[in-house]
Amino acid sequence: MKRLFASFLAVLLLLTLFGCSEKKELAIDKLSEELLNGDVFAETLESVDLEILSYIYDVSDEDYEEAVVYCSSGSTSDELAIFKAKDAQAAKKIAEATQQRVEEQITSFKNYVPSAVPKLERAYKTTYGNYVILCVSTDSDAAEAIIAKYVK
Repeated sequence: MKRLFASFLAVLLLLTLFGCSEKKELAIDKLSEELLNGDVFAETLESVDLEILSYIYDVSDEDYEEAVVYCSSGSTSDELAIFKAKDAQAAKKIAEATQQRVEEQITSFKNYVPSAVPKLERAYKTTYGNYVILCVSTDSDAAEAIIAKYVK
């Protein structure tokens, strides 16, 4: 019986170790810095204070562990948002909120700056593990290439 229990614990330990090694980690600060300095945006984006984030995205601070959000001054639709969700369910909620944000921006810019709509329609959105990324940029191909280096 002791051997069976010891074998069970050994298998459980191995599964735990291998399961933990598969967690996807993303260097949010490095990725955002590279994107912000990568000539992919039409203007310099400003950091959004996380205390007002819920006014922009339909998320609460209970949904994410970490986030960085940068927005334009309003003259362009450029935007960068990277969230580390607390779990898979929160990641799904945040992904839906980023899609909703893009749709709201399309509606807003359609009458204000119609030339910004195609950029919004090409917005790069992805979920990588518990990370959610939204990037609305002038050069979506370059932005996607930068992001691809981090989400392997």
